[in-house]
Amino acid sequence: MFDRNKIEAYFLPSYLEPDQLATAGKKFVKKPVFGREGNTVEIYGSNGTKIMEDAGKDYTNYPSLYQEFVELPVREFQSLKGRQLGHYIIGSFLLNGRAGALGIRIGNAITDNLSYFLPVGIGH
Repeated sequence: MFDRNKIEAYFLPSYLEPDQLATAGKKFVKKPVFGREGNTVEIYGSNGTKIMEDAGKDYTNYPSLYQEFVELPVREFQSLKGRQLGHYIIGSFLLNGRAGALGIRIGNAITDNLSYFLPVGIGH
């Protein structure tokens, strides 16, 4: 069921135009609606100036989503390269309308295809 209170509580404000975020003086992210792995993602400061972008530009022909920016938390993690610091994000996946998996990515400030990924499946 569609629950506006849960969406407001747990999801970042997102729009199809940057106006609402820019007018409010908020940092925001511009990302393609059909993108992946940080490709074509841009981050804008509260004054509307681009402050960071991914080098990939494969999805510039798709419409964009504008989302309020929240700094990703930084954690130390162990890899084959030794101990490192990385920005991490947790994503969730629905399979046939049911919770199916989590995905944890850790890497650059814009998590990209060089980020480390840990899938966590949920058994049913």
